[in-house]
Amino acid sequence: MGTLFKIPSLVKGTFWLLALLLWRAPSVNTTESHPKQPRRPILYHCPCPMPDGVAAIVRFSWFKQGRAKEVEEFCVECHEDWTDTLCYLTINALHHGADVYLLSDRCYEDLQISEHIA
Repeated sequence: MGTLFKIPSLVKGTFWLLALLLWRAPSVNTTESHPKQPRRPILYHCPCPMPDGVAAIVRFSWFKQGRAKEVEEFCVECHEDWTDTLCYLTINALHHGADVYLLSDRCYEDLQISEHIA
């Protein structure tokens, strides 16, 4: 007598399991989502007085999946072609997706970076 009562629950459970396996629930997000625009690197220049022998301080903020992962800071010393060094560092960092912050006592036009970006 004990097995007769268990058979209906076994059949009922089997049908329930088949229904779960065969039934497909609609996805949670039914609206079309537009892909997120990739972030654009930022070039920021802040004119400020520099110590003797220092032409500029450059800070790179590297991003991964929209979040800042690493920050690097360089000091560009005064020498005869320091503007070329600064342009090379800045343009390559912007090309690879980093935000660049320049601290220099020179104005932005004197650094000649905008000529190389376009």
